[in-house]
Amino acid sequence: MSDEPRSERRVAHERLATGALARWARACATHPWRVVLGWLGLVVLLVVLVGTVGGSLKDEFEIPGSETQQATDLIQAEFAEEQGAVLNVVFAAPEGERLDTPERRAAIEEAIARLESEEFAPTGDKAGLETVADPFSEDTVSDDGRIAYAEVQFSETIETEDREEVVAVQDAVRDTVGPAGVTVEYNGEAEFPPIEQGTEEALGLLAAIIVLLVVFRTFVAMLIPIFLAIAALASAFLLLFILAGLTDINTITPILVSMIGLGVGIDYSLFIVTRFRQLLHDGLSPRDAAAEAGASAGRAVLFAGLTVAISVSGLALIGLDFVTKLGIGSALGVLTTVLIANSLLLAVLALLGHKVDRLKVPFLRRVDDSEAGRRNTLIARYGRFVTGNAKAVFAASLLVVLALGATSALVRLGAADQGTQPTEQTSRRAYDLLAEGFGAGFNGPIPIVVDVNGDPEAPQRIYERVQGLEGVDSAGEPQLNDAETVAIIFVTPDSAPQDEETDQLVDRLRDDVVPAGIAGGDSAAYVSGQTAAFKDIADQIIERMPLFLLYIIGVTFIVLAMAFRSIVVSATAAITTIISAFVGFGVLTLVVQEG
Repeated sequence: MSDEPRSERRVAHERLATGALARWARACATHPWRVVLGWLGLVVLLVVLVGTVGGSLKDEFEIPGSETQQATDLIQAEFAEEQGAVLNVVFAAPEGERLDTPERRAAIEEAIARLESEEFAPTGDKAGLETVADPFSEDTVSDDGRIAYAEVQFSETIETEDREEVVAVQDAVRDTVGPAGVTVEYNGEAEFPPIEQGTEEALGLLAAIIVLLVVFRTFVAMLIPIFLAIAALASAFLLLFILAGLTDINTITPILVSMIGLGVGIDYSLFIVTRFRQLLHDGLSPRDAAAEAGASAGRAVLFAGLTVAISVSGLALIGLDFVTKLGIGSALGVLTTVLIANSLLLAVLALLGHKVDRLKVPFLRRVDDSEAGRRNTLIARYGRFVTGNAKAVFAASLLVVLALGATSALVRLGAADQGTQPTEQTSRRAYDLLAEGFGAGFNGPIPIVVDVNGDPEAPQRIYERVQGLEGVDSAGEPQLNDAETVAIIFVTPDSAPQDEETDQLVDRLRDDVVPAGIAGGDSAAYVSGQTAAFKDIADQIIERMPLFLLYIIGVTFIVLAMAFRSIVVSATAAITTIISAFVGFGVLTLVVQEG
């Protein structure tokens, strides 16, 4: 036990518990059931709002002002009749065999005929098939005859809720060609696997449970941070779907909200629960301990949460709408966690009291909660080692920081496509088959969209300049819209969409080929496609990154200056923030890009 009498420490804690936050914490601890019922009522209200004004998530990206967006807008305006989602049906014979044997060809043709039948025709309540291409045309069969594909176009775009229509097409083809020994896979716009959340979060929760058990040594204390994180995440998701009824929210936003929400939820509650248990062991009553934990640890959680929320909202500075929504969603998750940690968590702790120490982990030694015991923990000994060897630790840390920070300069930004998906997914297997049969660049054609504008020869000039260009595997003849005012030239690179050579080809097309092709006329041309889009996004992120980092440094400095009223502490935190950012980029580069 500590040498300091518990009564004296109790008086000291009571002197600390002043201010608005302390009064709020004491109110939550004194009236815990009111807080619990209040949160239940709020959740019910949120559920009702989701059902009445909530919306669904969108799988759309826009890059305002970019060349890719200008091309996309032109295509949508001038080729509107061709805007249905496309599904590539990829057929493959066993290794060393061909698809044009009588049995296999008959099975494939039967499948195509079935897709063209009334069974899959568009109706008022479903997006049927508009066109089904011939998989045995000259350009859709690989040179060795083992792989072929049919481009199937739906009558409209496919949203997540329409996925059963895509699955019906896939099942029909697979059931028809499977008995003939033909493998069939699918990719394209219409084949997007549903975003499956749960596996990564479950693994994260499992790791958190193990860490919390080691820290707290009791199952009850371990469950409290998990409960808070899940409650905060559920509330944040409800708010997110309400927000989706007011503005477009991308489907990837919940993933980021989950990652950040679970992390800060467990972290913040761990901080408060640890403080609560210390105060209990110092002799305070459960309600006093909960109130004091909220006044002290809760204050740190408040400022930490505000710093994170304001920082992630700075993603709006990138200038991309979907990135802005990522920031808004993440900020919602963090603020919800802070609010729950400083209200519901305090109420739960006050209700549990000493029960927080129940159900001890049998195989872990009990922690010594006395002052002497706290000074002898592993983290305390580590802290003394660092401060006792500050110069050596600083020098070693500086070397690591410089090495990893320098590595961040090698980072190549991009985005995942179907070629980066797990091989268990049909879209990835289709991607690999198409690359094998038709070349690495087949999966990432680069459309050049030409606005003729009184210069009808411009598309042909651009087409001729593309021929034989370094990095080009092939190029299709210009395809004109009905009014012959806009043309599209599909350029197939000889490298994969994720390769650096493909980025370089986009640059050559934009900097040399297109300007030369439209010179002397009033036409305009735009290089687009997924590689160009990813490049536009990456370029804008890199361009705005200094402003974003400066914003984060400023926010960190201001919030911590308010919290600690110390310029030195705030400046130190701001500097370490920027250092950790560069180190993080370096680790990502080594592990993901170079690893």
